[in-house]
Amino acid sequence: MCSICLLLRPRLIDFRSIDVETEKLVRDTIDEEFKDCTVITIAHRLETILKSDRIAVLEAGELVEFDKPGVLLSKDSKFKQFYETY
Repeated sequence: MCSICLLLRPRLIDFRSIDVETEKLVRDTIDEEFKDCTVITIAHRLETILKSDRIAVLEAGELVEFDKPGVLLSKDSKFKQFYETY
């Protein structure tokens, strides 16, 4: 299960423990309705973030990688290591 939080003009909308199909519907809606906005996604499923413009990888609270998903997957990165074990 995954938790998705969306900050929408000063409101916080929280989607907790949703199934994969509902998450896809929510994600597609966010992609379409907020295509001209900055969206910060914190996710437990890789499918949720693979369409993102950029991915930030944190380790012990420190930023260790920040790039496009394709770039991170094309080199020996922590993100690629995580992706391959997922």
